Amino acid sequence: MIRPTSIIQFERFYLAAIGVDAVNTILSWSDQQERALLHHQMFGDLTLPLTTVAGFSLALLLWFLVARQGSAIAKWALAIFVGLALAWTLYAIPTGHYSIGLSGLLGLFSTVLQAYAVAMLFRGDARPWFGAKTGAGA
Repeated sequence: MIRPTSIIQFERFYLAAIGVDAVNTILSWSDQQERALLHHQMFGDLTLPLTTVAGFSLALLLWFLVARQGSAIAKWALAIFVGLALAWTLYAIPTGHYSIGLSGLLGLFSTVLQAYAVAMLFRGDARPWFGAKTGAGA
């Protein structure tokens, strides 16, 4: 099956969000290390690298399952994760819990990119990609 336009758009915006997150991670690595040292960590000095690798691995796995395999389960899992990120962002900004500065702006930009990408998954042309039947009853 040829990938629908919405799935291609999803892929572009979602991968762009992952790229923004990678840049943000690189730019804020030393700050994250300092914060990690303030609290006891389960895996010691490896906690930050392990959680970073796990986070990017999960993001790439979800991208692959959604954009290349057409997994409806992965689509919904991704929608839930992005929905939670949006909810947290909408809570954190007005209450002062959101990071300010370049890191915060990059994080916000990434969240917006992810939200737009997920919205593409719910457009009509994406339905057959996830196995939905087309026609009057679908």
